[in-house]
Amino acid sequence: MTREETASREGAKHTQVATIVSMPSSRNLLAKTIPLLIVVPIFGSLGNVLLGKGMRGMGKIPDLSFPSLAAYLLKILSSGWIWLDSGRFIGVFEKTLTTNERE
Repeated sequence: MTREETASREGAKHTQVATIVSMPSSRNLLAKTIPLLIVVPIFGSLGNVLLGKGMRGMGKIPDLSFPSLAAYLLKILSSGWIWLDSGRFIGVFEKTLTTNERE
């Protein structure tokens, strides 16, 4: 077998592999992407409300001393509104990644 025949057979193998890979139908992608595009902005704006409510409940920082900041941090970590917003943020981030990674 000559070099050209070997090269053409190897080229045929590569061509055959390339035809096996197929793109998913655009209808399936559209059906999965549109609901996510509706949900993500809604939950994104909900985060502003939750964080605003949580931070209004915290009040102002009395001073910048270490004990005062430590007490304020504990107050923040005990706020349910802040935890709700953190969970919402993680969910929106995951949905955004899911939307961008569609195969």
